[in-house]
Amino acid sequence: MIQITDKTKCCGCTACVSVCPQNCITMQTDDEGFSYPVVNPDLCIGCDACEAVCPCLNRKPNPPQPQAMAVRAKDDILRRFSSSGGVFSLLSTDVLNQGGAVCGAVFGDDFRVQHVIAWDETGVESMRGAKYVQSDLGDVFRQIRDLVDNNTPVLFSGTPCQTAGLRAYLGGDADKVLTVAIVCHGVPSPKIWEKNLRELGTVTDVRLRDKRQSWKRYATNYFVDGKEILRPVMDDPYMKGFLRDLYNRPSCTDCRLRPAATPTSPWATSGASKNSCLRWTMIRVLRSCSCKPNRVKKPSRPSLIGWRVKPSPLRRRHSITLPSPPPHTITRRETRP
Repeated sequence: MIQITDKTKCCGCTACVSVCPQNCITMQTDDEGFSYPVVNPDLCIGCDACEAVCPCLNRKPNPPQPQAMAVRAKDDILRRFSSSGGVFSLLSTDVLNQGGAVCGAVFGDDFRVQHVIAWDETGVESMRGAKYVQSDLGDVFRQIRDLVDNNTPVLFSGTPCQTAGLRAYLGGDADKVLTVAIVCHGVPSPKIWEKNLRELGTVTDVRLRDKRQSWKRYATNYFVDGKEILRPVMDDPYMKGFLRDLYNRPSCTDCRLRPAATPTSPWATSGASKNSCLRWTMIRVLRSCSCKPNRVKKPSRPSLIGWRVKPSPLRRRHSITLPSPPPHTITRRETRP
């Protein structure tokens, strides 16, 4: 039976809740706004399945260090509305064209961040862009399990600990899902995020990484009471506290789950100015995946611009896990430095 006595050893991935055969585990919020699993001892049968799937209790030492690549979509508009180079959109489009589903984080009611499953481009559109707050996974792990059992292609995008939890929950079927973990600085408290919104007023839209000035000098963009509030990132109290680790989840201080599947943005890559808002995405392919579509009506060919292949300066902290895409998924051109 899983018992959280040290909060640095729980990332809130909900794998234990999803795997419990008795449904005796629930996620409950503490005073800081983070959710932790709580077991009903009257229903628990002592199977220890919850402990077996916990990515924090079953850490794997010495994760592989895959080769890194800098990639970007050719579509300037797509990249402008993406956090980095638009790779997530290309991967999701390919999965949707296979008749599959995409699971990612969106702003829900009152701008609470939650994971949902989308079946078309309209649903995926709200998953683009940065959301610097821990998301509510709900029961998406079990929904993904049902999709995998029906041989439906699935892409899951989340933090490295969320992707690690999903893979542990799926067990031998983990490679049937394309898991993409974002580069994670840490996850701040949803309670602080809600307090930030209340102090702003009636918020109608949020963009936490506005790149109109440049990618490196990005800003936060809130629409409040019909007015636009644009702040340089370090002038925004919420983002300033987040980047200084003032209210991140306790487990983020000792995170060993980052090498999973991570797109990020290289600071200096040939072909893009440091002040450009149309950045590249750094990816690392960690493992292959056996997912195959039931049928493909029209092979899609996402347009990726060529990348420079070189050892990653980002090392463990910034890595990405991608299952093997179909042969038609990516076109590339290698360039020499």
